[in-house]
Amino acid sequence: MLVGKKWIITVHKGYSDITCAVYKKISAHGYFALSLSPSTDILLYIFLDLITNEFFLISDQVHERLQNLTKKAGALFRETPKQLDRSFGLEIAKSRDQVLVMRQSIGPMREMVGKITRGEFALVSSATLPRFEDLYDRTISLIEVVDNHREEISDVGDILINVQTLSTNNIIRILTIISAIFLPLALIAEMYGTNFGKGFLIPGSSSAYGFYGMVAIMVCVAVGLIVIFRRRGWL
Repeated sequence: MLVGKKWIITVHKGYSDITCAVYKKISAHGYFALSLSPSTDILLYIFLDLITNEFFLISDQVHERLQNLTKKAGALFRETPKQLDRSFGLEIAKSRDQVLVMRQSIGPMREMVGKITRGEFALVSSATLPRFEDLYDRTISLIEVVDNHREEISDVGDILINVQTLSTNNIIRILTIISAIFLPLALIAEMYGTNFGKGFLIPGSSSAYGFYGMVAIMVCVAVGLIVIFRRRGWL
């Protein structure tokens, strides 16, 4: 925004909703203070006030999205560990980028409004300074809200990492238990599949029911390990 004694030039890309809204409001004889004594500083305040309102609206939308993400992240702990939806991480990244852009945009505006409230611009009259002081307080509140959003995004990201870690630990635990069950079974199968010479006798190898006996032993070992694991709380 370029501000002179009797003019204001706004620079933006494409169509500007705020500029058109101010124009329509003035055309309909709105903004009572501006219609009584037209001045550049009041018009500048109107522009900055509308921009601040837009930031608050966007902040409310971001807060609502973060609340939904927090609920989804909390629900992941109650669900059966499955492959996490990739869109969840994309939503977090999108919210983080949006909050970062807001923070980068609000910071310079707060500094500019702060300079105006300190009387560093001769174009702003002393009668209009209280308006900018209120606006400065709103920009500070807005930055605090945006910083809270950043903390919320960090919390949601931590929840997602914890869920992924828990899911990975569960998978590793299940695979480890399966390996522990099949390890003695593989040992028994390898022993019975080994060729021995004379003088070695494997129990049941000479019997027609030796194979079934081996299978029964393997089943008993597997069931026994499962019972032990369940009693220890590993299953």
